[in-house]
Amino acid sequence: LNVNLPLRQVFFCNIFHKRLGIHFYHFATIDLCIVGNSGHIKDAALADAVAQPDFKKYWTLGKDSISKCKDCEFRHVCTDCRAYLDEPANIYSAPLKCGYDPYTNTWEEWSSNPLKEKAVHYYQMQEMTPNI
Repeated sequence: LNVNLPLRQVFFCNIFHKRLGIHFYHFATIDLCIVGNSGHIKDAALADAVAQPDFKKYWTLGKDSISKCKDCEFRHVCTDCRAYLDEPANIYSAPLKCGYDPYTNTWEEWSSNPLKEKAVHYYQMQEMTPNI
């Protein structure tokens, strides 16, 4: 039983908090789905990669500061994917793949929502979302 996980989910996005990933091509990254990296592990120590300012910008991001998530009753148990956002340039944007509407308490298939069309094209996910 990991007692820290539920507590961490209250304050942070558990997918990013103090995480470090090594990409298939040996690049250090915060998440394998996010574009960008903090250097190749052959060229720099992992401590140097983590010390870069952009690397830690997601570590303290909490669900209470993310649009839509901050109003969702499931935010502290959700394992959302922050790699794909409704508004790609805004790290506080709601997750693209979330199909829940906390304002109406309804679920829908995220891939058929026409409001997500712009982000789907940005991430080049048209094959995954034929209904948009």
